[in-house]
This record gives sequence, structure tokens and C-alpha cells, in this order.
Amino acid sequence: MSIRQLVYVSEETAPLDGSGLMLLVENARKVNLSLDVTGVLLRSSRRFAQCLEGEGGKVDALFRRIRDDSRHTNIVVLQDIAVPSRCFGEWSMGLVNVGDAELEKLSSADWEAAISHHATRDWLSPGFVLMESLWHHYRKIA
Repeated sequence: MSIRQLVYVSEETAPLDGSGLMLLVENARKVNLSLDVTGVLLRSSRRFAQCLEGEGGKVDALFRRIRDDSRHTNIVVLQDIAVPSRCFGEWSMGLVNVGDAELEKLSSADWEAAISHHATRDWLSPGFVLMESLWHHYRKIA
């Protein structure tokens, strides 16, 4: 069975304070666990990048809820592909804060080209490699 991997960016409609952000993440973790969807959320000062991984229909249903959420706008899908395995399988919803410049680079990265030199994961795009790198870097310093 292949896994659907959807990555998008969006902007907050109003600033989320620390407690508002933690409530959002706690609720996302509960919903994601119930759907067997995993992923991570990268947040800068007013923007988000999120990766969702799971069965296609469940990711669709979750993403519809996300698109209808009034707490963010300007949602742009960067990648929506079938992958052989999850990259963030241990996270019902991981969260790290990143800098504005990093999230801008992520938004404008190449998400179309596959990187052929990753022997076991040749479906990775430069954009996704950057997302994984940011996740691992900021997770270590959090």
C-alpha cells in the first residue's frame, strides 16, 4: 500500500499565541491519531508548512478540514504524491519553529524534480529534502 504525502504552506489570519498554538497542535494530534495520519508542522512568525502522510482518502478528508479552517489563508499545495513509506511516521503531529527565511526557501524550493542520487528514496524532491533538513535541525535545538 502506498502512502499519500501532502505538503502545503499557509499564512495565519491572526497571530497565534503560545497557548493557541499548543491547543491547535494537541487537537491535530488527536484527529491525526484517529485517522492514522502522521506528519509535521513547521512554523515561522506568521506562516506554516505542513506535511501530512496517510491513506489517500483520510488525507483528503483532513486537508478539506484544514482548508476550511479560518485561522489560516493563502494555502498553497507544494507536493501531493504517493510514496512507498512515511518519512514522519513517528509523529502524529510534530512541531518546530523555524525562521522566516527558511520557510520562504521551503515555499520557493523545487518540489517537482526527483533527486536520483538517494538510492533508497529516489522520489524525494529538493523541496522535501529541505523540509526534512529543517525538521531535523530545529528539532535538535528545540
